[in-house]
Amino acid sequence: IGKYPYLILVNSLIPALLAGNTVILKPSPQTPTIVEQVAKSFEEAGLPSGVLQYFHSGSPTQIETIVRNPLIKAVAFTGSVAGGLAIQSAASDRIVNVGLELGGKDPAYVRSDVDVAWAAEEIVDGAIFNSGQSCC
Repeated sequence: IGKYPYLILVNSLIPALLAGNTVILKPSPQTPTIVEQVAKSFEEAGLPSGVLQYFHSGSPTQIETIVRNPLIKAVAFTGSVAGGLAIQSAASDRIVNVGLELGGKDPAYVRSDVDVAWAAEEIVDGAIFNSGQSCC
């Protein structure tokens, strides 16, 4: 969640809540207060207690314990490839919906029938938007 904390958070949070799920959030250590602000907003809006929970601890063992809990039916993770592998490994012994948004490079394909100047401008804008730190 460190790259674009609010947007990345709500992209997973809002659909989960709208579907009637309870959500547990673990923010990036670089943006710890974003979940507190979001949780407070939902509390003020009348979200029942316990529906939106968060924790700041980040030991891999604690996170793996949560992922392995049979009450957990889905996990959305944004972060490093190593973190994604740990999440996937923890969820691998049962059926759990795991969505991983990990680091990477994105290629671009430009068709021969497009305006090359326009395509180049769009590609450069996409590469440098938010200092190149956006993945959504």
